[in-house]
Amino acid sequence: MEYIYILAGCLIVAALLYVRSIRKSFAEMSDRAALFAKGADLLRAEKRALLENLEEGALTVDGGGRISCVNIKVLNLLGIAQDRILGKEYRELDRASVKELALPSKKLIERVLNEKERAHSHVVVNELLKMHFELIAIPIPQAEGVILLLKDCSNEQKILEVGKEFIANASHELRTPLTIIRGFAETLKDLEEVSEGMYESILEKIIRNCERMESLVKNLLTLADIENSGPLSLAPCDLVALLDESCGQIIAIHPEIHIEQFYNEDQIIILGEETLLILAFINILKNCVKYSPRPAQIKVTIDSREDEVYLQIEDKGVGIPEGSWERIFDRFYTVDKTHSRRLGGAGIGLSIVKIIMDKHDAKIWVTSQPGVGTTFHISFLRT
Repeated sequence: MEYIYILAGCLIVAALLYVRSIRKSFAEMSDRAALFAKGADLLRAEKRALLENLEEGALTVDGGGRISCVNIKVLNLLGIAQDRILGKEYRELDRASVKELALPSKKLIERVLNEKERAHSHVVVNELLKMHFELIAIPIPQAEGVILLLKDCSNEQKILEVGKEFIANASHELRTPLTIIRGFAETLKDLEEVSEGMYESILEKIIRNCERMESLVKNLLTLADIENSGPLSLAPCDLVALLDESCGQIIAIHPEIHIEQFYNEDQIIILGEETLLILAFINILKNCVKYSPRPAQIKVTIDSREDEVYLQIEDKGVGIPEGSWERIFDRFYTVDKTHSRRLGGAGIGLSIVKIIMDKHDAKIWVTSQPGVGTTFHISFLRT
C-alpha cells in the first residue's frame, strides 16, 4: 500500500511540474505574441509615418486589387475621402472628383497588376493652370500588389519652360544685332566705292549694335551672378546716400534730366548690400529716363516708417498698361518690343532689379497710367 501512496505522490509532483512547465511555455508564448503584436504595430506606424511624410501622393493596392493604404496627399490630389477608397477595389477610383488624375491612375494600376512591370505616365490637369503630374506605378513582388506615386512636377515643368523661353529670347536678342552687323559688313565688302557719309553711317550702326550685344551679354552675366550668389552678406547702409549716389550717376550720363528728391529723414538705415542696391536704383532710373519725353522728370520719395522704409521712384513717361504691371519684371518682357528695341532695351534691367530686391527681402511693384507716368514702389523692412 505504501508503494501506491509513493507512486501517487510522484505522479502528483510530476503533474504539478508539467503544469508549471506548460504555464511557463504559455507565458513565454504570450510574451512573444505581445512582442510580435508590438512589432507589427510599430511597423504599421512606421509605414504610416513614411507614407505621410512623402512629398508625393501614395497608395498601395494588394494582390486582390483592393486599396490597402493611402496617404493624405493622394486623397487631396484625387479629391476623395479615405472611407470611400480605403479597402475598396482600385476601380473605385472612378468615384474621385479629379477625373484627370483618377482615370490615368486606375489604368496604370491595372496595367502593372497584369504585366508586373514598372510603368509611368505624364498627366496635365487643368489646361488653364497647366498642373503637371508624374504617375509612377511600381509592382510589389511579395504581395503581388502595386504602389502608385503621384508627383506634382508643375514647378519643374515651369522651370523647364522658363529655361526654353530664356534661350529662345536670348538667341533672338543676339541674332538681331548680329544680322544687322553682318549685313552692313557685307555691304562694305561688296561696294567698290563708298561715300564718306555712307561709310560713317554704316560704321555707326555696326558700333551701336555691337554695344547693344555687349550690354545684353553683360546684363545676362550680371543676372546669372546675382541668382547664383546665394544669401547676401547684408550690412547697415544709408538709403539716402545710396539714392544720392544713384541719382548723381544718372545725371552725369543725362545732364538734361531733372530729379526731385524728398526724404523725411536725413539718414535712413536699412540692411543691404550697397553695390547691388545702387545697381537696382540705377536700372530703375534708366528705365524712367528711357521711357520719358525729353527732358525726363523724375521724383524720388522716401517715407521712413515705424516698421518699414517705403521708397517711390516716379516718372512722367509713356506709362505701362495695367495688364503688364506684374510681368514688367519678367526677363526679356517688354510692353512694346519695337519701341524697346529702338531704345536699345532687351527687358533684362528690371529683372535684375527684382532679383536684387528679392535677395533683400524687399517688396517691389509698379503702378502706372498710360500717357501720365509710372511709379516704382519698394518696401524695405526696418532693421
